[in-house]
Amino acid sequence: APPAHLRDPETLEWLLVQLGLVPQGRVLEDVRFLVEAALDGHEGLAVLRSELALKYIPLGLDAALAPARRLAVDQLTRLASPADLGALVAGDALLRVSRLLCDEDTGVAQAAGSCIATAARSCEGAQMAVDSVLSPPLLTELVALADRPGASASTVRVRALHTVVQIASASESCFLACEAVGALTMVQKAWFTEDTLERLSALELLLELGESPQGLALLDGERSASAAADAWAAPSPPLSSILDVISRCGEAVAGHPPPGVDPLEGMLLAAPTLAFVTRLATAGPAHAGALAKRGAAGPVVRLLSAAVEAGDADLAASGLMAVRSLGTVGTAHAPVTNLAALTGDQGLLDAMSAMLEGERAALRRLRVPAMDALAALTLTASGAGAAGEESLRKLDALAAGALPRGSWALARTLVDAAASTADDTQASSAAQLMLVATASHAVGAERVAACAQAIEWVTASSPSEPTAVADRKRELADSLLRQPVATALLSPDQLTALATVASGSQPLNGHVTHSGQMAARPDAHAAVAGDTEHQA
Repeated sequence: APPAHLRDPETLEWLLVQLGLVPQGRVLEDVRFLVEAALDGHEGLAVLRSELALKYIPLGLDAALAPARRLAVDQLTRLASPADLGALVAGDALLRVSRLLCDEDTGVAQAAGSCIATAARSCEGAQMAVDSVLSPPLLTELVALADRPGASASTVRVRALHTVVQIASASESCFLACEAVGALTMVQKAWFTEDTLERLSALELLLELGESPQGLALLDGERSASAAADAWAAPSPPLSSILDVISRCGEAVAGHPPPGVDPLEGMLLAAPTLAFVTRLATAGPAHAGALAKRGAAGPVVRLLSAAVEAGDADLAASGLMAVRSLGTVGTAHAPVTNLAALTGDQGLLDAMSAMLEGERAALRRLRVPAMDALAALTLTASGAGAAGEESLRKLDALAAGALPRGSWALARTLVDAAASTADDTQASSAAQLMLVATASHAVGAERVAACAQAIEWVTASSPSEPTAVADRKRELADSLLRQPVATALLSPDQLTALATVASGSQPLNGHVTHSGQMAARPDAHAAVAGDTEHQA
């Protein structure tokens, strides 16, 4: 039937009634398809706004079959936009939607949470008071769902808390509404519970909540989770507690779990808490500053060191990412503060040295990620002026000590990454090559010069090459030309091509010969004198 016929009031009413009556199966799918066709598009939205649809669609929330309930929630979510929020609120549908958070069908439950969150985000655009949309009964229902006791209700609790976090993150007014009824207290309680799996869910919720300024203040203990004087209070700010857990995990991984700490809990929480630090540090300058204020570098380094000592490459990789984020992201002050704390810890220098050397088979795959982190930290220190001098000295010493014992394959690995299609990877790998060539007392420069692929990459270009990569190539070419041990390994054609790149007049394709003419490169895979891996 054409949509216009389906939108006839009598036909639509019959379809909406049948949606709640027909049994599961093909008939239900057919009826649902016809209802969706009638309400589809701009003309269908006008029908959805009609008195008839507003009467019957909410009834679908109580339908016995999940597909009918899901259709009702999805259609009501369309009315949660600023233009139609008033009609949705007038029917008190949101309270009924909230009860579907405990629906046995996961799709229905998730759609219910999305509908409520969409309505919260639409308050400002609709110029409606938050308490008229997020009514006290609605928020009280969410708190009740989040406070359901028993292990069997854990899924419902997490759904309710996720909806609370989405609401609180919508605006300052929505945050205050959640705060007033103690809903944010429930989010904190989920972290301080003894249920490890629930704590893992709470980590994600706290991270999402902390993205907003008011949420970060709550995470850092600068703001209360509830306006009530007699409300439950967290024993410590959540951020401090998370860093304490990282410290305890480090002790557990090292084989010395603190009294009363379950080693299994430490293994389950170690990587997720490190990922929490990584993501929070990259969320913004204020977030990196909060981690610096709480001294996040120390616990992270201890856990990283324990993971390296234990040969746990996966956990060490998580720790390395956290170290890089702490030392490179944030305001001009935060990364330097974190970087000073990181490089001031001998445990970090020892752990990175072990990963860079790659002598232990279990850690060998971390060589390039460790070089990536070292390059990023070195660039941050070099750009910090006098404030980064001490950190830069230690990082240069680390590179000088670890790189001479490394494999010739390192330069080739970095070239492969630098030639990838991902701009971020290209720039990062180019920075690493620059570090190899400059921070190892000429040993790194010799390695880059002896790697045919590296010279091939530096002296080749294309119109689509990112500016950051082209700039790094010029710096790298200039650096190689300043190192006698490197120039001794290069042919006249290679020296001319590098000089062209260093001067900023790099050709787009091919390479410059000694006579200045364009010529094809020699075989990039030819063996280089002294490169034992090539000869092998």
